[in-house]
Amino acid sequence: YEFNALQQFFRKLKYACGVDRVIVVEPHNIANTQKYCDEVGLELCICNPTRLFAKSVQGLVDTRGAENVYVYAPDIGAVRRNILLAKALGTRVFARPKERLNGHTIVLDEEFDEEQFLAEIARIYGEEVEIFCDLDRVKGKDLVMVDDEAATGKTSSESALLLRKAGAQSVHLVVTHPVCTSGWKDVIIPRNGPKPFNSIFFGNARP
Repeated sequence: YEFNALQQFFRKLKYACGVDRVIVVEPHNIANTQKYCDEVGLELCICNPTRLFAKSVQGLVDTRGAENVYVYAPDIGAVRRNILLAKALGTRVFARPKERLNGHTIVLDEEFDEEQFLAEIARIYGEEVEIFCDLDRVKGKDLVMVDDEAATGKTSSESALLLRKAGAQSVHLVVTHPVCTSGWKDVIIPRNGPKPFNSIFFGNARP
């Protein structure tokens, strides 16, 4: 049986280090993290950073008003954390699908079945806050994009530029884990060309 890197890590924690409990902040894949902890008998505790995110962007909401600020989810997998932030800020969620093409993640700006997309979100996450996917509604609004990690930053930046093209007044990035692989700064904070973000909030998980 071949273990992947995450499985091996948890096995080492349990059997080599004698660890009983793992406390993490927003793992990329909660289901797999839970499964691998269960395999070796580790108790998993997941910390929710929503309160800190809300505190970081509250000034934007206070200045512009909750009706002018949307929390943006770039795919179905990101919707849950965006619902939590939207509830904390008293605003709504704008969601849009993305897909992988030839190894690259692209944000869909073309036609898709919005009704089916929203129905799938409601099936998975319920209807705690208003969620919409009409790109026309972002015109003149401020968008807060929340993601669990940023590696190259390409997907986040492409999403932000799409929102700007649609008329968004501002786009703000909030990231729990700034992995920041080679070349990330030239993508997220380019020296030339349009700037994707008005402000960026990185968690301090990297150190």
